[in-house]
Amino acid sequence: MANYHGFVEYEKEFILDKDVTNDICLRLWGSYSSIQLFINGHLIHQSQNWNKDNPHTIGESPFTASIPLQFLKTDSINTIAVKSGTYSGWGGAVLFELGYVNKINRRFKQHIIKDVGVSSISLFIFIYFLFQYLLRKKEKYSLYIALSGLSVSLFIMGFFCHWYSLFNFAFSYWLLTFIGGINMYLLPIHFIHSFFNIKKGMIAKVFTVFYCTLSIFVFLEFSLTNQVFYFVKYIYIFFNLSYILVVPYLFFIGIKAIRQKLEFSKIMFIGILILGISFLLSMLSFASILRFDPPIGEGFFAMIVVFSFVLAKRFAQTHQNLETAHGDLISAANEIRELNDSLEVKVASRTRELSEKNELITESLEYAAQIQQSVLPAREEMVTLFEDYFTLWKPKGIVGGDIYWRHQHEDGFLFAVIDCTGHGVPGALLTMSVTSAMDYIVEQMNIFDPADVLFHLNNIMKGKLNQGSTDPFADDGLEIALVSCTNGMSRLHFAGSKLRLFALEKGEINEYKGSRYSIGFKRSRKDQKFEQHTIHFTEETRFFLTTDGFIEQSGGPKGFGLGWERFRKLLLESRGSMSETGSFLEKSFDDYRNEREQRDDVLVIGFTLDVD
Repeated sequence: MANYHGFVEYEKEFILDKDVTNDICLRLWGSYSSIQLFINGHLIHQSQNWNKDNPHTIGESPFTASIPLQFLKTDSINTIAVKSGTYSGWGGAVLFELGYVNKINRRFKQHIIKDVGVSSISLFIFIYFLFQYLLRKKEKYSLYIALSGLSVSLFIMGFFCHWYSLFNFAFSYWLLTFIGGINMYLLPIHFIHSFFNIKKGMIAKVFTVFYCTLSIFVFLEFSLTNQVFYFVKYIYIFFNLSYILVVPYLFFIGIKAIRQKLEFSKIMFIGILILGISFLLSMLSFASILRFDPPIGEGFFAMIVVFSFVLAKRFAQTHQNLETAHGDLISAANEIRELNDSLEVKVASRTRELSEKNELITESLEYAAQIQQSVLPAREEMVTLFEDYFTLWKPKGIVGGDIYWRHQHEDGFLFAVIDCTGHGVPGALLTMSVTSAMDYIVEQMNIFDPADVLFHLNNIMKGKLNQGSTDPFADDGLEIALVSCTNGMSRLHFAGSKLRLFALEKGEINEYKGSRYSIGFKRSRKDQKFEQHTIHFTEETRFFLTTDGFIEQSGGPKGFGLGWERFRKLLLESRGSMSETGSFLEKSFDDYRNEREQRDDVLVIGFTLDVD
C-alpha cells in the first residue's frame, strides 16, 4: 500500500509573564515526518526536507528552536503551532516542551543520561546473560533474561526518540521500538516460568502466540510497505489492552511461586510489584491525571534488574555448591587414596601369605601326585601284560579321580580303568581307597572273575563310604571297566559299571557296555550282579578302555560334547602302533577342546594281547 498522506497541526496556547526578559525556546523530542514550527503565525523552524506536495518525508531529529521575544505577546495569549505530515496514521511531532533555554537543555541532558544509562545497563544484562546461556545451554531462563534486557533497551531508546538522534530513519523508531516493546511484555512470562520450572498453561501459550504474531506482523508490514499503517489502525488498540492482562498474570505466577515456597520467589515478586506500580503510574500519565512521562519502560527495567540479581545470586550459589562439592570430592579422594594405600599394604601382605600357603598346597599336591603315580602300574609291569599299549592320562588338576589298576597272578592278570566321583584331591583320595579294596579282593579273597570282583567291590565300598548313614551329602562311588585274561587263552573277560570296552579288528569295531549300575553309591544294591562278557581275540585285535572325561569334553564350533560317536570314529581312523594311536587321540582331543577348559579327568588305555 502507498504511504498514508496528509497534514496534522498541533497548537499550544500560553500567556507570557511580564517579567520575562530572556529568550525562551521550544524543545521538540522528535517527529515522524518533516515539520514546520510557527509562533503567533511566524515561521521559526522548517525541516530541510520539507515538501508541501509530499509531506511524508524522513522525520526530524530532536532539536531546540529559540523563540525571539519580539514574536511574543506579553498582554495576550500566544499560540505555538506545529505543522507536520502524518505517517501511518500517526501525527508528526511528539513530546514538545516550552521554557527557558537553560532549563530545557538541562532537562534534555537529564533525559539523555537517564535513558542512555538505562539502555546501556539493559544491553550489559543482554550480553552477560547471553554469554551465560551459551555456557549453560540447558538453562533457558538465561536466554529469556538476556532477550528481555535487549527488548527494554530497544524500547527505552525508541520511545523517547533517541533512535532518531542516531539514525534519522523510520526503521529506527517503528521497527526497533515496536518489536522491542512487544517482546518486552512476552519474555518475562517465559523467564518466570522457566526459572521456577512452572509448566506453561493455556494463558501463557495464548500470550506467546499473540505477541509473536504481532512481532511478525510489524516486521512484514514494515518490510513490504516501509510503514505500519494497518498495525496502528487496527491492531495497536489490542496491543495496548494486552498490557492490562500481562501484569496481573505475572502477579499470579509470582504468588503461586511464593505459596509453593520456591527459592527466590519473594525477591522475584518484588520485581513484579515494581512493574505493577510503574504500570499504574503510566496509566495515570496516559490519562493526564499525573503530569510526568509514563515510566512503563523504567518499570520493566527495574524488574529485569531484580530478576538479574536473583539469577546472579543463583549462579553464585551454584558455584559455591560446586566448590563445596569439589572440596568434598577432594577430601573423599584423599580418604580413598589413604584407604587404597592401606588396602594395598594389606593386600600385599595377604597376597604374600596366600602365595606362601598356595606354594605349600602346591608342593603338597605335587607330592600327592607322586604318590598317586607310584600307585599306577609302572611301564615294566605294563609290558608284562600287553603286547603293545598306550596310556592317555590327563588329570584335570595336579591329582585326579581317574586311575588304572592291574593285578598279575599265576594263571593270568586283571586290569581295570577306574573313574571315581569328583576330581582333584577328593577324587584322588577315593582312588586310594578303591585300589586298596581291589587288592584285598584278589589277594585275600582270591577272586579273579571280573563280575565277582565288582560284586564284592560294591559291598566293600558301600561300607567304607558309610553309605548306610542318613547324611544326604555322603554319596560317593565309582565307575569301572575290568578285564581279565588267562595265560595261553585267546579269550578276554570283561565286566563293567557304566564304562565300556571297545574291540577293533579289520576295520570293524565292537562295543561291549558295562552294567548300568554304579558301585558304592547309596542307590547301589548290595545284591547287585554285574554282567560279564567274553571276547575272543587275535593278534590284530586292538582293545580300548576309557572313562567319560574324554567323551564329555566340550568343544568344536558349537561347544558340544565330543560324544561316543566321534570317539568310535577316531578309533576307526587310528593307524600305526598303539603309541602312535595314543598320540593321535591326544592331539584329536586337544584340537576339539581348543581353548576351552578341560572339564574332567581324562583316561584312555589302548592295548593288544599276545595270542601265545
